[in-house]
Amino acid sequence: MRIGYIEPDESAYWFAAADLVVLPYTKSYQSGVAIQAMSRKLPVVMSDLVPHREWVAGGAGAALFRTGDARD
Repeated sequence: MRIGYIEPDESAYWFAAADLVVLPYTKSYQSGVAIQAMSRKLPVVMSDLVPHREWVAGGAGAALFRTGDARD
């Protein structure tokens, strides 16, 4: 597990090692991480912010969880 910033030259390693990408953002306008993960066919779980809901409604393959709800 890696929490925090990942240098661009390390990203391919982490994506290759990942089984799942979780993005617990509290604010988001766009996410390069989500786009990269989805393009690599990795499962993505994101907070249910408006931009994320719009992506999923538009066909993005991601699951959403309720922001701030630890049980969800």
